[in-house]
Amino acid sequence: MDFIDWSQVNWVTVITYSVLVLVATLVGNFINVIFNGNPVTGAIISAILFGMLFIGWTYYPHGVDVGQMYGTTTETPVTNTPADPN
Repeated sequence: MDFIDWSQVNWVTVITYSVLVLVATLVGNFINVIFNGNPVTGAIISAILFGMLFIGWTYYPHGVDVGQMYGTTTETPVTNTPADPN
């Protein structure tokens, strides 16, 4: 009962976003320990850092294909050209 087609998974994207989450969590927890905060503060800091890293990685034109580019299309628009009457 394997419902996921593992050959269709973009592993570069999965690994990239996992690393972003790891970095955001480490930094958020480090800041939380320094300021003796509670776990909710660390989670909020981690979420904000991940959001910043995600936006930077996804929208900055760094030339690395992560499998998706928001706001752009790769399809060529269909145009109706009139038939040549000659």
